[in-house]
Amino acid sequence: MHCRGTMGLLGTKQSCIFDLYLVTISLMILGVYATCPSVCNCRVYSTGKMVHCQGENLTAIPAGLPFDTVILQLGHNKLTRLEADAFSGLRQLRKLYLYNNEIVEIEDGAFRGLPNVKHLDLTSNKISVITNRTFEGIPYLERLNLGNNLLSSLPSGVFRQVPLLLELELRRNNIHEFPVDVSRDLVNVEILDLSFNPASLLLTPIFGQMVALQHLKLNYLFDVNSALVEDSISESAFDGLSNLTNLELNGNRLTKIPSAVKSLPYLTSIELQSNSIRTINADDFYRPILLEVLDLSYNSLVELPTSALAEFPHLTDLILDFNPISVIGARAFFYNPHLATLYMAYTNLTTINEDAFMGLGRLDTLYLKGNNLTTVVDGAMNYVNPEVNLIISGNPIRCDCHLRGFAAWLKNNHNGTVNRGSPLQCVTPDRLNDSSVVDLLPNKFACEPRSTSPNVTVSVHLETNALLACAIDADPILQSFWITKSHGFIYPDQPQPPFAMADNGSLLITNVSLSNEGLYTCVVSNHAGEAQSSVELRILLSPVPEATATPTATPFATPTSAPTAKPTGNNLPVISIFVISGILFFVMVVLLVLIRRGTIARNKCFKDKEHGQGEVAVNIIYNIPNGHTNAAFQLGQPEDDSDDENYMVPGLNTLPSRNAPAAPEQRTTPPAQLLSRPLPLPPPPPQAASQTPEAAGSQAQPPPAPAQSQPSATPPPASPGYEDMEAIQPDRLIGYVDDMVADQ
Repeated sequence: MHCRGTMGLLGTKQSCIFDLYLVTISLMILGVYATCPSVCNCRVYSTGKMVHCQGENLTAIPAGLPFDTVILQLGHNKLTRLEADAFSGLRQLRKLYLYNNEIVEIEDGAFRGLPNVKHLDLTSNKISVITNRTFEGIPYLERLNLGNNLLSSLPSGVFRQVPLLLELELRRNNIHEFPVDVSRDLVNVEILDLSFNPASLLLTPIFGQMVALQHLKLNYLFDVNSALVEDSISESAFDGLSNLTNLELNGNRLTKIPSAVKSLPYLTSIELQSNSIRTINADDFYRPILLEVLDLSYNSLVELPTSALAEFPHLTDLILDFNPISVIGARAFFYNPHLATLYMAYTNLTTINEDAFMGLGRLDTLYLKGNNLTTVVDGAMNYVNPEVNLIISGNPIRCDCHLRGFAAWLKNNHNGTVNRGSPLQCVTPDRLNDSSVVDLLPNKFACEPRSTSPNVTVSVHLETNALLACAIDADPILQSFWITKSHGFIYPDQPQPPFAMADNGSLLITNVSLSNEGLYTCVVSNHAGEAQSSVELRILLSPVPEATATPTATPFATPTSAPTAKPTGNNLPVISIFVISGILFFVMVVLLVLIRRGTIARNKCFKDKEHGQGEVAVNIIYNIPNGHTNAAFQLGQPEDDSDDENYMVPGLNTLPSRNAPAAPEQRTTPPAQLLSRPLPLPPPPPQAASQTPEAAGSQAQPPPAPAQSQPSATPPPASPGYEDMEAIQPDRLIGYVDDMVADQ
């Protein structure tokens, strides 16, 4: 097309220039789409041109790939061989994906002419051999993925062509050894994955030269047929890895954390999934204070390692899924204030203590899916961040009174998500199955009422008050009433004298009568059901004891949560009163016996006097310096201060004196007072001049008669038995008198 200075078809020179511009743009657009192979899809993104040729069953590299391709996708095809210079001309290429093909051979120089490639993915092919020239031409490669191939060895210098390599994946091969000179070429590698290779890799230190290594993956190095290998990992296996922060040892059948871990001074994350670890200790780590991520899922922990967790104050992620941990105890994570993610799914968890999550004010995700939780106790979530994302699905949640507090927290205090947006639903009871927990009214969370005691018998005295306890546990109580013995109904706030319901649900009966005796039934109901409890009332006809303040029940039931009557008496004062009463009764009986015996003795004395048997004369012979004096004392004579020689004891007649004058009826001294007084020594009587001392000593003279009586002029003859009295001393007089009383 030519544009002359004259007027053309469009009329002006400017019009010709505009046409040229349109043609140029059109040719450029047509050129772009014309160079995209028909089996591929070419698109332009802000990062550059992406060519998608995956899943087309290609057996060779398509021809005519755009020269400005930045990302080339050739995965999921049937490529078997990569020839030299196969990608020449794609100098702008940065990412090359060749995964999931059937590549067996890679010719030397196959990647030549790709100076800008940073990511090469050869995963899941059949590559068995690579050489020290395989990666020639891609000097700026940073990420190389050779996983899931058939490599058995790594030749010396194989990675020398890629000195800037940062990430190397060799998982799922059959590499038995990792030569030290290979590690020298990987001084810049930060991430190394050797998972699913033979365990012999760890028998010797192989990472000493990889000083930049930060993340090491050594998962599933031991097959299931090998012995337990917790000691198979050399203690020096990780020597030299002074910058390692992340270590993965999943699926290695470990029963404890290998001692080699202690040589990692800056370890912040360790994964120990799918082992047989039963416990962990803070001593297993060089610096436990630095640990931030701990993954112990799929192990054999039966309880939370609380003591070890206390030594990880900077822990942010704790994964404990699939461990047989049934209980989260109080303050289990109290020393982990930075914990943001807690995974405890499928652990057979049944109980969460009220203070289990104390200290978790920064928790972001709480994963409790697939456990055996029927409830979350009230207050358990009070310490958790209100923004926490809670995953609690797959639990047999029971919507009863025990869940009411947790439901209120979800509804009023929780601002995060639940089950990733799905509502938490009740599983039981059947009446609430599939109901949304947050949509239920508080009184719907009800525990079925139950009787807490067998039938109770209450005994009270006539004309006293009776308080019958309702032994039923129910939460909440929506309705309660009593059925009387006559089938009447007593409701709260509706007293029917003498019946009235107390605030705690007990039945009060005032001034009970015989007509009130019988069976009374308490009925309590709520949304979960109804329960009944009966009380038998018995009336006692005996007088009310002073110590009895309240009726007694046998047995007396006191439910924990149900309305119940509380006893107002105390057993100790009652027992004390009975003991004191028994003692007083015994003392009274003894006094009555003594009084009775005294009365009998007095009556007998009076009877003897009426029959003229006289008084008992007790003659006591005192030995005085002048000789024997026979002093006779008439026991029972009236007490006279001027004559202390004569005493009378009523009732004693063992020594009758026929010649003794009758005693006048005067006041007598009681025997107890008489016998307690000392007997004075009587003065010797006057002796006749014609008597000799022998005669005076052989015949005792009676004492002079008192002034009130007239004694006989003739002395009384000596009575038999008086001689025996000579041996009696004054201090034995009382016992002798007692014996004579007994003989009578």
